[in-house]
Order: sequence, then structure tokens, then C-alpha cells
Amino acid sequence: MGGPSRTNATTGINDDEWFVTVLGDGFEPHVDPTNPNIVYAQSQYGGLARFDKQSGEQQNIRPQATDADYDYNWNWDSPFFISTHDNKRLYFASDRVLRSDDMGQNWREVSGDLTRQLDRNTFEVMDKVWPMDAIAKNASTSVYGSIVALAESPLDENLLYAGTDDGLVHVSEDGGETWMKYDKFPGVPDMVYVNELIASEHDRNTVYVAFNNHKNGDFKPYILKSTNLGKSWKSIANNLPERGSVYSIAEDFETGNLLFVGTEFSLFASIDGGDYWKELNKGLPTVAVRDIDIQKRENDLVLGTFGRSFYVMDDYSALQELSKEVADKEAHLFSTRYAYQYQPYSRIAASNTISWLGPKGFQGEDYFLGENPEFGAAFTYYLKDGYKTKKAIREAEEAKKRKDGETVYYPAYEQLKAEEEEEAPFLIFTVKDANGEVVRELKTSPRKGINRIYWDLTYPQITRLNTRDADQSKDFSSGLMVLPGMYTVELSKSIDGEVTLLTEAQSFEVRPLGNVTLPAEDPEAMLAFHKQLNQLSKAANSARNASGEAYERLQYYKGALKALRSNAPSGLASDIEQLEEKLDEINMIMFGDRLAGRLEIQRAPSLNSRINNAIGAGTSSTSDPTGTSKRVAEIAKKQLKPVIEMLKEIMNTDIPEIDSKLKGTDAPWTPGRVLEIDW
Repeated sequence: MGGPSRTNATTGINDDEWFVTVLGDGFEPHVDPTNPNIVYAQSQYGGLARFDKQSGEQQNIRPQATDADYDYNWNWDSPFFISTHDNKRLYFASDRVLRSDDMGQNWREVSGDLTRQLDRNTFEVMDKVWPMDAIAKNASTSVYGSIVALAESPLDENLLYAGTDDGLVHVSEDGGETWMKYDKFPGVPDMVYVNELIASEHDRNTVYVAFNNHKNGDFKPYILKSTNLGKSWKSIANNLPERGSVYSIAEDFETGNLLFVGTEFSLFASIDGGDYWKELNKGLPTVAVRDIDIQKRENDLVLGTFGRSFYVMDDYSALQELSKEVADKEAHLFSTRYAYQYQPYSRIAASNTISWLGPKGFQGEDYFLGENPEFGAAFTYYLKDGYKTKKAIREAEEAKKRKDGETVYYPAYEQLKAEEEEEAPFLIFTVKDANGEVVRELKTSPRKGINRIYWDLTYPQITRLNTRDADQSKDFSSGLMVLPGMYTVELSKSIDGEVTLLTEAQSFEVRPLGNVTLPAEDPEAMLAFHKQLNQLSKAANSARNASGEAYERLQYYKGALKALRSNAPSGLASDIEQLEEKLDEINMIMFGDRLAGRLEIQRAPSLNSRINNAIGAGTSSTSDPTGTSKRVAEIAKKQLKPVIEMLKEIMNTDIPEIDSKLKGTDAPWTPGRVLEIDW
């Protein structure tokens, strides 16, 4: 099958975006590196087709043994690949290595039978040789004696490797004219299945091999390395778990010492050529990792698992940069990959934020969705140690004492007070544009090790605040999307309110995805207009809040007037009445005639409606703003200015005058006043 590794969809990759390349128990497809419409797709026992993605046509290109007294022994999963030196050159293996130089139109043998040529019917299974009529003895099982691992050196087109299911490794340095056989490997039992062969991208003489003996009840990890074309071998299994057969190997294309292995239970990586292995299981279930590929353009690590789909580690460049020097630092900010800018979209009207739509829209629960990578720029960082609060340090010390059998007494009041007043530590990622202006600050709690945080390519939304925004360790919500261009990010720490820079700035690019039919002719002008709309929204929010506060005071003033009754000072009642009339007028301008709205009587749009329409018309598009949006914004600006002046008069004159008249009375408390004791 084929399908996208990511889309611009808001809620994930839809199941109908996948397509079948060939029927059968499929294996790893290979895409022509120069033409993505050409896909080579396999099925069991040597089935091989060239699939035309554009037309949907399939051409059977399986090699046939012609003019010979033998046929090919195909494994259930026969090894196949496209040469890195010539996209028209294909390699495929049965018990012989086969090569095509014309995209599978014609094949020729470049080896003889490379297996031991043993009769498996003479082998004992469960301590005896079984009769030919034993149940399913030869059903759904691969014919024994076939090549199951095949590799070509990326550095030498004539250097080939082949591994067999009966434990042989063959090496050819002349494109298959002659082969050197190796059958003894240190620490590996005889005749063990060769699961994987990888020729190094950095050293012509280096090759890796994985043996898998689980069919014989042996689950040890057998992974070896040769630096002399297979003449001698050294195990690099080292600290890999004793139980966990190795299925797959990958060598990083930038750093020769960075290796990946897939085992029966997980994925492991080594940054020192296999001396020490670290499990990479965050987000990965306990599963057999049968295949590993590296997408070099995106720097992505792709895993194929047994029965649990495939997984992608997006941009693993941090592992390429990781070293002892980095690990010894207090903190390190790894290089940042470019980020694509686009407006996320759902073609099924789904949403992760609108509850009545949900991530599957109206498609029902049987509609499958795969995960998309997080939108935006990924900032990957390393912390040698997390930063702990005084309270966390004390609790850890107390836990240790209790474990050691010591008595733990209450801490002193001063210590508890210091803990109570301490500000929790957090990290700050400061994003700046090409002019050095701060675009966004992202905050997160400090966690030991390698971690990642995402910036969604937006400015902060600060047209309206709430009380939660007072927390210095929290982010503002997201606002306008930034323009494509160059940006930098740097990492700082805040410890008890003191901010310290931890790393140098890393540069990265925000790139347009290029999927917009009508892109903005003047992106700078488009962004400037949306910033003006933000200013308009900020002023409107201030007017709404001010009128709301004034209306709340009005209710208290009415209550105070009711409490004073005949003792109310002269003019207080008329002042309160005039305040209500002004607020009703403001309310009518801001929100319109709500009664007329309920009765569906035609009327002019409210100020609030105009502002929302002007802002909403552009927040889901990177095209130029429409003339309608600009005219609506001008009308809203014209209507809002007198409202602001009316509110200034209310806040600066009308309310202080009412408060002044209440001051000398026996009226109960109203907002803005502090009552005195008169006895």
C-alpha cells in the first residue's frame, strides 16, 4: 500500500488517502527516487510488480528462470531494492541474485545458488524427522534455501552482499562476477537466519549483519560489524537486552557512529557505533520492529512493526548532534528544521477543538484517522538535570531518609514559608524575527533529557487578557500567523523569578507550503492589515469590558439609591438615570437591537458583528484581504471611536461624580469605594 506520511488536515490522515499498489501479503515497496509515480511493490514468494501511481496500472516484472533445469527458490519475503547508483537498476534475490538494468523489463543472474543447498526434509523438528504427510508440513512455509538479505554499497556500485536463510554471508566486489563465502561468525551458532545486511554509507569496507535464531528458540540479539568486507567480524550487541532478537539495522547517513536496531520488543540507538545502546520507546508500544528506513530529505526515522502499523520519528537530527560534549552541558538547543507554513484544513469538516464536530466530523466512529506531525516548528532541547523547587528537593531528601530508616521531623516554619513563596522553575523559548524583534515566547516545565516543544508559527493573542495570564510560566494563546522568512530561537531558564540565558540562538526558516491558489501579492501589507484588525479588536474588547464594568456599577448604584430612599442626595437619581441611558446607547451600538434580532426585523449590523466579520474573513486564509473586509473595518473604526469617547466620559466624569455624592451618605458599599468608620 501507499499513502501520505503527513497531510495539512487538522485532525489527521484520513483512511481514504491510502491506496493499494498490489494485492497479496505485501512487503516493503520501493519508490523510484526520480519519479514518485513509479512504485515497485512485492507480494509473497517473489511476487513483484511495477505500479504506475498515476494510472493505477500494474506490470508484473517477476523474474523467470528460462532455458534452465531449475526454478528459483523464493522466500516468503524476498529481498529487493533499487540501486542507489542508478534508478533503473534493480536487485532481487531468490536462491540467486538477479539484476535488471531497465526497471524490471529484463533480468539476468549475477550469482549462482548461494545457499548451502540442503534438503530440509532431512532436518529434525522436535527431535525427529516428520513424515511427508504430517499436517501442514509444507503448507504456508517458505522453501528452504534462499537469499533473505541483500545489500549494495552506497560507495561502490560493484560491492554487493547477500545473506541466506541457512546462515551464509557472501560478498562480491565485481558486481556479482565472483563471490566470497563466509560461514563462521563469532558468538553466532551455525546456520542462523541472516535477517539483515547493511553496507556502510561512510566506509566502503564496513558492513553490518543481523542474525535471527528465534525459530530455534534462541532469542539473543546477534548483531555484528566487519570493517574488512566480511573477512572478520565483531559483535556490537553489547548492552542490548539478552532476550530480544534483532530484525533490522540502519546506519545514519550523516554520522557513521549513529546506529539504530529493531528488536523483537523495541527500537534501540547508539551514538558510539554500538558500544552502548539506548532504548527509544517513547510513543512506541512493545512490538517487533521488523524494518527501519531513513527519510533523508526530512531527517525522519521510519519503523515498520509486526502487527502494530508503522511509526515515524520526525526529525531525529538531535541524535546526529548528540555527543559527550553535549551531554556534559547544562542545556543544549539542537538545530531546528525548517517549518512549513499553511492553514490546517479538514476536508471532512472535523475539528479537535469544536466538540460538536469532533476529530471525525460526521463520518462516524468506523472512520479511521492516522496521526499527523505536530504543526509548526519543532524545538528539540537537552537538559542534563531538571530544575527542582525547594519543596521537591526537601521531599526527595525526606524520602531517602525514610528509606534508610531515619526519623523525619517537620521542617521549620521559615523553610516552609520559603517553599511557599518560591516561584516554580520553567523554561523560556524566545522566538525572534530576522530583525531581532521578539515574535513569541513559549514556556514549559523543565524535564531532564531530550525533549521537544512546538511553536505553531503565530504571534501571541493579546487583544484580551484574563486572570490566568498573570502566571509568568504560562503561554498566551495563539494569534496571527507569522510570515515566511528566517527566525531564531534561544533557550532560557527562570529560577525563582530570575531569568538566565542557557543557549545560543538557533536559526531556522519558515517556508510556505506552496499550496495556495491565490497567495497574497503583498504579504507584508496583508499582515499589517491583520495587525490593524487586532488593534481594532483590542480597542473593542476594552470598550466591551469598560461598559460591562460600568453596567455592573450601575446595578450597585441602583441598589444604593434604593437603600438611601429619601436620604439620597440631590441629583443622585438623575445622575444614575443618565448613566443608564448612556450605557443603553453604547450597548445598542455595540450589540444592536436584540429584540429586533429575535423578531428578525431587518436592521444594520452591530459594531460587534462588523468587527468579528472583518477579523474572521482573514484568519483562515493567507490570501490578500478582501475589499469588503477593509470597508467593514473602516466602518467599525468609525463607529467605535464615539463609543470610546462616551466611555471615557462615563469613567472619568460620570462615575466619579456619583461616587462623590455617595461618599457623604450612609449608603452601603459600591464598587470603587472604601467605607470609613465614623465612630
